[in-house]
Amino acid sequence: MTLTTPVASVIWVGLFPALLVAVAVLFLAWHVLAWKKVSVKPDLDGAEWNFRRRQFFRRVQVSGMLLILGILLFVGQFVFSGTDHPGWAIAYWLVVAVITVWMILAAVADMLAGISYFGRLKTQADIERIRLSAIINRFYRIHGNGEEKPKDSSEKPENRPS
Repeated sequence: MTLTTPVASVIWVGLFPALLVAVAVLFLAWHVLAWKKVSVKPDLDGAEWNFRRRQFFRRVQVSGMLLILGILLFVGQFVFSGTDHPGWAIAYWLVVAVITVWMILAAVADMLAGISYFGRLKTQADIERIRLSAIINRFYRIHGNGEEKPKDSSEKPENRPS
């Protein structure tokens, strides 16, 4: 379905870039607030602090590129709509395409970094669980489970008068 009416095309031309800019600003604010919460936690170890810091910078970079992309889309639709120099328009839209691909690659890199980091945490937790389970099993073999040992079966039960 193509947009043929002037009103619909004007709405699309202005609405989509404005939506991208609004989403980017919300993401930037969200990342800054999240970073403020993380940066005051004193119990973060070095690896987690490093992961969170890099995650913040990756996400701010992607959100910033989304903001720039929204602005470039808006400007490009008006500046190059009826240009006499198609070479400049092609170069402009290639730059927009490169920024888009860069943004997508940065978002995928952020996702893969999170998967890798949390996968290592899960592996470490699994190793620790297995280690503690082995300690508990060894303790049970040595000390039992805390119940009294049953009496010898060779002893005769006491007869109680009824």
